[in-house]
Amino acid sequence: MSDKTLIANDGSEGAARALDVAIKLAHRLWAKLHMISVEELTGAPSTIDEVVEEEREEQQRYAQVIAHAQFKACDTFPEPA
Repeated sequence: MSDKTLIANDGSEGAARALDVAIKLAHRLWAKLHMISVEELTGAPSTIDEVVEEEREEQQRYAQVIAHAQFKACDTFPEPA
């Protein structure tokens, strides 16, 4: 069995359910839990300013996704004393 677990998280409801399962599995296996998220730019921006703005919005959205995942994981895996 591996000592690492990897979860992909796009912030969707399905990803949140998968994260819950991955946290439980990693806890049961005493495995490290890693998460990957990939920003996706929608459409075809016509200017660099549109690209920058869309990227900024995605970074803010994924900052929330990451913070939520960290909160869930830390609730399951408390910091060592």
